[in-house]
Amino acid sequence: MKQLLLRLSAGLLLTLTATATVNLPAVSQPSASPSAPATSGGDQFSNSPLFRGVTLTAQQKSQLLSIRKDADNQIIKLLTPAQKKIASTKGPGAVTFTNPQKEKIMVIARKSSAKTEAVFTPDQLKQIKENIKALQGANGQTPGKK
Repeated sequence: MKQLLLRLSAGLLLTLTATATVNLPAVSQPSASPSAPATSGGDQFSNSPLFRGVTLTAQQKSQLLSIRKDADNQIIKLLTPAQKKIASTKGPGAVTFTNPQKEKIMVIARKSSAKTEAVFTPDQLKQIKENIKALQGANGQTPGKK
């Protein structure tokens, strides 16, 4: 289970660092009731191969977005002004992190992973684990890694 969580956090963290911008937009809260199943609209969760076959409630999506926003903000605080400039002009993927930054990012990832795990049901975690295995089988790598 620990390995799954680290893979989840690494995949989610790499996704968020690949899509985060220095000035994060406000996270909109879902308008559906928290316990209602979320629709399969074109949101970032339904489009992700990691969540294929996983139905998330609006409350779960909100929690995941909050965890992601918090991790994004923590990572942005680690960036130097020069790194922020690179991220804003060339994209977050162009930023080269120092070893101390990488270590701090891994701490953020582990904490985010623990929070993320608590959002999912056991069945959802099982499906996500199967999705990870399928993605690894497709390209031989952990999702989000190059």
